[in-house]
Amino acid sequence: MKTFFDSKTNKVSQLVWLIFVILMVLLSLNYPNVGVDGSYYISIARDVFADGIPYYKMAVEYNPLAIYFYGIPYLLTSEIETQYFFLVVFAIQLISVAVFYKVLTLLKIKQQIKTFTIILFMLYSLFLGGISIYLEPLMLLFMLLTTLFLFKKKYFLSGVFLFLSFYTKQYALAFAIPIFYWVVMDDDKRIIKNFSLFKSGFFTVLILMYVIHFNQIDFWDYLKRLVGIMGVEGAIKITGGQSVLMYLASFVLIPTVFIFVPFSFYLLKFIKIDKYIVFFILAFLSTMLSIYFSVILYYFYAIIPWSIFILAIALNKLNYSIIVYKFSINKVLKYLTIYTVIVFGAYGWYSKYNNTIHKYNRDIAVSKVLVDVVPKNSKVYLKISPAQYYYGNYRSANYKKLGYTFPRTRAYNTVLDQIEKDSYLIFYAVEDSLVTKKLKDNYDFIECINNKYNVFKKVK
Repeated sequence: MKTFFDSKTNKVSQLVWLIFVILMVLLSLNYPNVGVDGSYYISIARDVFADGIPYYKMAVEYNPLAIYFYGIPYLLTSEIETQYFFLVVFAIQLISVAVFYKVLTLLKIKQQIKTFTIILFMLYSLFLGGISIYLEPLMLLFMLLTTLFLFKKKYFLSGVFLFLSFYTKQYALAFAIPIFYWVVMDDDKRIIKNFSLFKSGFFTVLILMYVIHFNQIDFWDYLKRLVGIMGVEGAIKITGGQSVLMYLASFVLIPTVFIFVPFSFYLLKFIKIDKYIVFFILAFLSTMLSIYFSVILYYFYAIIPWSIFILAIALNKLNYSIIVYKFSINKVLKYLTIYTVIVFGAYGWYSKYNNTIHKYNRDIAVSKVLVDVVPKNSKVYLKISPAQYYYGNYRSANYKKLGYTFPRTRAYNTVLDQIEKDSYLIFYAVEDSLVTKKLKDNYDFIECINNKYNVFKKVK
């Protein structure tokens, strides 16, 4: 019996998906939009690698591993083309594709289904985070490696890679939920030994990272920094945390944008549920916990792949004569694929194209007018877009207390006190009446740029 995977629709769709993948890669290299998050990570990486400032001395809310990865180009030179940072992202994604493929092979997925789901994974990855600089690509890579070694019963290595994922971003710790299930349900029943191996891998690297990066601070403070509840000189506000209603509302994104996700779960109705499927369901749900802190599209980068695994297993087991909503599985796959081509291909490419070029041109234009007044390499606190830390090559106005944290995470009166002498403060001119009254004693007015940006300098 011929399946959807033998059809021209499948072959043409995969070709179109690959074309969109290539176009998005070219887009990011021609218009390397670092953005707000990317500027934050790269600025810290620059300070660590180029300026030699130890990570433990900086006020940073996130764990450092991805930031170190993005700092790799600084090992070669301090003058770096922006495209090199995106090449690091693409290298991480290519390795993720290879690991994803290895897991599918371990699951004995048919080659046609592997090809289909791999390309789908690539498309989702680039749409959600592939043309910007985020922590999620590296976090997901280590999650995939954790899964690969877990299925291979190499529990020590699985523990190592879970810690590395957590050392990239704290949300990864929730991935321990499906791991706990897997170890308990493992066929050989050596639960205590396997847990011991897993914990040994996790805590070995935890201690090793302390010795390498944080040995100048108390071990307990190191642990508190790892979970994101403490900065260098006091507590840092944990961003996020929303109402349960808003969290549940975020699930609406799944059927409307990621149409293959509900379809993957619906197909479970027609197959026998095994421990692999339960693992991937738990992986999907545990990574969804990150959305509680903030409903941001790129957070789905580390969520959607687990539903693609479910899709691959379900399609691998299915009888294709089954009727779904009065259509055969083959027809449903055909329509969903066409839908995905339109939404994630045509529309996704169009929106990414417009947004990327617009943001890139806007940030470059703002940088040109700022550096004429505030020289590059100056110490600056930005109450405007933090992207300018990167484009202006600006340094933090106080590494230990402010770092490059976003304005919304700090009380403004506290910020004014913590900005160091001879540092600049830049904020929107519309805030003039609210802000300038607090600056009279310690700050000199420098200039209002284009009637849009006020620049002050702290003099005492």
